[in-house]
Amino acid sequence: MRKFALGMLLLSVTGCNQAADWKGWVYPNGAVLTDDIPIGAYPSLEECRKSARTILDRLNTYENGEKVQGDYECGFKCSADGGLGGLNVCKKTER
Repeated sequence: MRKFALGMLLLSVTGCNQAADWKGWVYPNGAVLTDDIPIGAYPSLEECRKSARTILDRLNTYENGEKVQGDYECGFKCSADGGLGGLNVCKKTER
């Protein structure tokens, strides 16, 4: 159910744009970078940042009664590199 709700949230904050050069990822638990959620593609870094922050605010992940500090990353001109186990390689990344 959580994945469905997250999917609906992603659809509401992402848009379709032909010049979407920025891709975003949210890390619900910033300390665990292998747990990432791709959040879509954006025409600008600022739109990627805004979307990532909105998603992090809505996730409200808690452990032992304390809110877990999530993180995000926006990459410019990214492509999948099959030789790296499906990792994305970007020309540059920003927070």
